[in-house]
Amino acid sequence: MQPYPQQQQQPYYPQQQQQMMMQPQQQYAMQAPQKKRNPALIAVGAILLVIGTLAFLVFAYNAWQYSTVEERFADLKGSEWVVDLIKEADMRRMMIFGPVAAVFGGVGFVLGLLGLRKR
Repeated sequence: MQPYPQQQQQPYYPQQQQQMMMQPQQQYAMQAPQKKRNPALIAVGAILLVIGTLAFLVFAYNAWQYSTVEERFADLKGSEWVVDLIKEADMRRMMIFGPVAAVFGGVGFVLGLLGLRKR
């Protein structure tokens, strides 16, 4: 009976990795990761800011209409009820679009600034 041939033990690491481990660590120092901006927050902030701007434009148009409706209907007799109707409608719309513009504009501005911040 012949004995089994002895197998050579394979090193755990390949030869190249062993050589790299023996070299000084100064060459392989870790660098800090680059600071990046958050494009998703910037995009969401911009969209909310646009929505807030459009809501503010509707609010501003209604405020202008509310303040000038009496002048536009001044020459018509018996138009007081029309003026009151338009003023009520404008006031209702201003009460809706004013806070909407403020909330969307403010949140969009804050999210945009947070997205522009480097982290």
